[in-house]
Amino acid sequence: MSPKPRHFAHLLQTTILVCIAYYVLGRLGFLLAIPPGNITLFWLPSGLAAATILARGTPAAIGVFLGAAAVNLSVIDSMSVNWPPLVISLIIAAGSTAQGYLLAYLFRRFLRLGSSAKRFELLIKFCGLAMLGSVVAATVGSITMMLSSAFPQDGLLTWLTWWVGDLLGILILTPPLVVWLDKQHFRRLPNVDLLVILSGGVGLSVLLFVLSIDLLLKQIHGEFNHEAERFFLNVTSALNQVFQRQEQIAVYFETAGEMSRKDFHILVEKALSGPYKTPGLYGISWNPHIYHAQRNRYENRAREDGFEAFSVTELGSGGQLQAAAERDEYVFVYYLAPHDKNIGALGYDILSDPVRRAAILAARDSGEPKLTSPIALVQTRQTKDPYGALLLWPVYSLDNQSGDDGWMGLVVGVLYYRSLIESLLPTSMGNRIEVNLWDKTATDNGVGTLLFSSGENVASPNILTEWFLRAMSSVQSLDIGGRTLTVQIQPTKAFAEAKSIIMPFAILLAGLIITLLALLIQRQRVDIINARRLQDYKISEVLDTARDAVIEIDTSSRVTGWNSAAESIFLIKAEDALGKNLADLIIPPGNRAAHHDGMQRFLQSGRSEVVNQISELQAIRGNGSLFPVELTTRYIEHPDGNRFVGLVRDLTRRKQTEARLLEMEKVESMGQLTAGLAHDFNNLLGVVIGNLEMLDKELLVGESKENLQHAMDAAIRASEVTRSLMAIARREPMELAVYDMNELMVGLKQLVHSTIGSLAEVRWQLSHEPLMVKVDPGSFSSAVLNLVLNARDAMRNCSNKKITLSTDGVELNAHQFSDLVPGKFARLKVGDTGKGMDSDTKLHALEPFYTTKERGHGTGLGLPMVYGFARQLKGSLELETAKGRGTVVSIYLPCVEQTVKSLTPVHRDISAPLLGAGVVLVVDDEVLLCRLACRIFESLGYRAIPAVSALEAMNVLEKQAIDLVFSDISMPGGMNGIELAEHVVECYPQTPVILTSGYSEELVERNANQWIVVQKPYLKNDIVEALFKVTLVL
Repeated sequence: MSPKPRHFAHLLQTTILVCIAYYVLGRLGFLLAIPPGNITLFWLPSGLAAATILARGTPAAIGVFLGAAAVNLSVIDSMSVNWPPLVISLIIAAGSTAQGYLLAYLFRRFLRLGSSAKRFELLIKFCGLAMLGSVVAATVGSITMMLSSAFPQDGLLTWLTWWVGDLLGILILTPPLVVWLDKQHFRRLPNVDLLVILSGGVGLSVLLFVLSIDLLLKQIHGEFNHEAERFFLNVTSALNQVFQRQEQIAVYFETAGEMSRKDFHILVEKALSGPYKTPGLYGISWNPHIYHAQRNRYENRAREDGFEAFSVTELGSGGQLQAAAERDEYVFVYYLAPHDKNIGALGYDILSDPVRRAAILAARDSGEPKLTSPIALVQTRQTKDPYGALLLWPVYSLDNQSGDDGWMGLVVGVLYYRSLIESLLPTSMGNRIEVNLWDKTATDNGVGTLLFSSGENVASPNILTEWFLRAMSSVQSLDIGGRTLTVQIQPTKAFAEAKSIIMPFAILLAGLIITLLALLIQRQRVDIINARRLQDYKISEVLDTARDAVIEIDTSSRVTGWNSAAESIFLIKAEDALGKNLADLIIPPGNRAAHHDGMQRFLQSGRSEVVNQISELQAIRGNGSLFPVELTTRYIEHPDGNRFVGLVRDLTRRKQTEARLLEMEKVESMGQLTAGLAHDFNNLLGVVIGNLEMLDKELLVGESKENLQHAMDAAIRASEVTRSLMAIARREPMELAVYDMNELMVGLKQLVHSTIGSLAEVRWQLSHEPLMVKVDPGSFSSAVLNLVLNARDAMRNCSNKKITLSTDGVELNAHQFSDLVPGKFARLKVGDTGKGMDSDTKLHALEPFYTTKERGHGTGLGLPMVYGFARQLKGSLELETAKGRGTVVSIYLPCVEQTVKSLTPVHRDISAPLLGAGVVLVVDDEVLLCRLACRIFESLGYRAIPAVSALEAMNVLEKQAIDLVFSDISMPGGMNGIELAEHVVECYPQTPVILTSGYSEELVERNANQWIVVQKPYLKNDIVEALFKVTLVL
């Protein structure tokens, strides 16, 4: 989509949103008006118009125009106006839009003060501009409404109400809305505190204004309720009289069975005239129920009474009276009073009228009086309110009170509603209330019929009086003869004119003046408050950057401060911590009582074991886990309330590091002890093996020769044990070179599979990335094989047996392994699906000779030897295990960037004895080993000179020429073998040096690759191999 359509869509969206917001706020404003739907003292859309036009310009102005037109049309459309409602709405909308444009211009032009010290002046200017700009809509709107006769000609009050409503909407809604929409165009908004005072003061003033109006309304409403209740009682009493008159006549017919026409007229005239006249009763008739066979008899009897033309009639198609058609039954007017005014109704069969017929049948079937729907009475058709109704009272013979057989007829009362209401509305009450009478029976229609209204005699009040009149209205429904008559009563102008309306406006003005005074007082405090906030902000920023948790609590242990570090350490958000009791958040349940007692003791006596101290405690995280912390607490006295401030440091990592270092020191100590024993034992083995080898096997026969071999085998096996002990102490001599760990692992596949066989499934997951490490291949293979064998043994009684060997490269930092140099490491992982280790077993797993295997099935040297191998190469070992979840052992070796050495071995033929010539200086502090070495060299054709220390060897070198130096590394006397070798290379560069050692810690530290080393205990062939290397070097 191109930028232009996207821009247009954004503008259209702005227009639609502003239009909808204006309409919704407008409808809300009309609901708050007095009366609802009129002008209001609280018009928020004016604030919306100013803010949106200021921030969004023309698209917002279009939305304001459309929204204003729509909301005004929804109200004006129901008013009685001279102009088309749409025209009026468009004119008012144009005024509202123009006002928004004017306010936007004024704010943009005059509210750009550069000095932050002029906030109060800015607020005053903002209020003044709002008062000036809100004149536009009030002027345009009030003039339009008066000219169109929507409001009476009380223009000043209309304009004032309109202007105040728009002003309040601008003062309350414009500032926050502009900040939300566009800070850059209105960045210098009045201070928040001043806005709170302004909005609160104005809002409170309006509230008091509304309450004072409400109080005034209640006073008038009390009087009005009294008048309305009295009128309701009069209406009820009058209707009861109508019922009583009809009931008297009905009872007469029921008891006597017949009544003469004369007696009927005498009885009825009392109810229609004289001091006992029944209000609203225009006439009463007796309508007998007869069958066709009785028709002639009744017609003849009426003629005998003087009505010679009497006959049963009905309305014809043209609306004229005619003789009733023959049918089964008739209910016709037989007696009627007053007679003279209603002579034409005599003989009329009311059962023939469909409107009356439904009410007649309902009265007959129910046995209760029924009222017909509203009808225009013949006597009142030319009046404004012609409506009346017939009240039908069914009459039955005494022996049958219900049903068609005992039905004698109907006593019909003619009820005229206007006469009923006006007779009950005396002059003193008539000028105080307005009465509307409706027939709102649900069976007719949803609107109802207006039967009577006294509104034409009530003078139109001004708009202010309307506030009081429309707020009061009393409605009561009366159920009469199966129909619902609703009486609505409203106060007239006389009610409002009797009361003073100045007081509410005086209260409003006083509230605004007090608000202005409060703003003046606040002016002096604004800068102080802002300076304090700035200081608090800076402190908060410092606290949020701290790595330790900073927690502040009051004297009731409620949290009042919680920085970002506290959130990350305790896993509890600040909003969830503030206001809560500290003990419930981070103190373990068992320590909460002590915390509470300690606080109370400090507050009472000033003594505490925690306050002003550094303490190590246990805390609890949001997830429920316990961890160690270091707590430093201070008590701060402050005018706003005393506080405890605590600095909490998470000791989890430090404790883990300390535990790891302690374990390393423990293993190191045992390694040192083991190494010392192994070194001495190795020297003794060297003497044994060397002398056994020097025996002439040709002189031994039979069992003696076999015993010699057994002794040699046992000595060699013992040397392998010492080699393992040396590996634990990281003193095993190694020939280091750079290899790809993946290539080393590939070379071990056949060995691993042949070792494991079918006892377990072996999975290989080697990295595709080259992992260059500096290792001794033999030691590496031994370490891997040890881990594989341990994994195999761990799954001895398991059904699912899987061993996984994997390699990858990882970046380690000081937080992960504090004893390693950060950088890239090659990781070898050997995992099994065995039974795993519990925490106690894991704790001792790296200790030499610790084993959980059965007696005779393990030495406890496997894992310690692998750990020593890794540590010797500046690496480490990690053990991941849990009971029932298997074990994963990871070896970390540092990666290097050097040329990879080929794994292809160099084959040399050393089967033939090497016969040399020359002088060899043999240096070893162990006398027996020194003599043994001399004998070996002499057997090879050399002349050997012994020396038991480096100093003695240096004396020999000074006195005579030496062709080869063969020296032990570890020797007392202040100079070891490596230092002696360095001296020989420096002073006698033509003399080669061969070193021998039982461990090679010195070699690792001094870059031993430059030396040729023979590992103790050595055989004659080992020395021959070393001599062969010397010849290659030379």
